[in-house]
Amino acid sequence: MTRITKTIREQMAAKLVQHKVIEEGKALATANRTLFERVYDEAYCAKTKAAMAALMAIHKDAFDAANSITVNVGGMRFDVGGHTPCHSRHVRIQQAVIEGRPYIKRVASLYNPYVPKNQKLIDDLHQFALDRQKFAEDVDVSYREALSALETFTTGKKLAEGWPEAMEVIGDLIPEDCRTLPTVQVKELNHKFGLPPKTKKAA
Repeated sequence: MTRITKTIREQMAAKLVQHKVIEEGKALATANRTLFERVYDEAYCAKTKAAMAALMAIHKDAFDAANSITVNVGGMRFDVGGHTPCHSRHVRIQQAVIEGRPYIKRVASLYNPYVPKNQKLIDDLHQFALDRQKFAEDVDVSYREALSALETFTTGKKLAEGWPEAMEVIGDLIPEDCRTLPTVQVKELNHKFGLPPKTKKAA
């Protein structure tokens, strides 16, 4: 009977956590993109943008482009924008690529890092930083919980029998020769990881 290897368990744990946090991660990715736009629009007023556009009409490569901005909010320094705003060692939440925006080099008030002025923007950035940090911490805790639970099952057959609700998420990682029909409920784990996955009803 094929035993579940450490590597397979780690892959399973990562998939379970990804399933658990995907919606929260997407929400953070959306907030990340929105905050990048808001920070850029505050840093570069309409007059500055117009002057930059006029210069680029003459020299199209006059400015470099960036899709992330480093901000300093209450002593917290972090980036908004970029490609993978919410991730840990175990989970990465991708977002659509943010189009690079032209920026002015060697202007400390704009990019070294940028210090927002609007209080609502400051508050939203601060909350985003806290939410992103908590997200990463929760992912790490959930990963350890999932891995600990998976370590109680030595074979794919025992896992399928003991945690059937997880099969839709991680069943493909079980070696084909040791899969079986599920029979036992694991209520607490199911609640933690949102199992079994909710399927959309046909319209």
